[in-house]
Amino acid sequence: MFVDGDFWHARGHQNSPGEQVASNKEFWQKKLRNNVERDKAVNDALTEAGWLVLRLWSSDVMKHLDDCIDQILQYIPDKR
Repeated sequence: MFVDGDFWHARGHQNSPGEQVASNKEFWQKKLRNNVERDKAVNDALTEAGWLVLRLWSSDVMKHLDDCIDQILQYIPDKR
């Protein structure tokens, strides 16, 4: 499981990372685009290796922790 920072992983801007930045746009577009591309590559590699990849946004963890826990619990088999 990954908890991704909203800014660093371009939440809401994955199709055009960096569009939300006003200054030093070229630097941030490249940086955020690389982060988004790396996230996709990591997801693909882990999935191909048989792992389940869960990504949560840091703001969701901070504001809606119970919902995030419920999302995780969906993937944990009941061992009782």
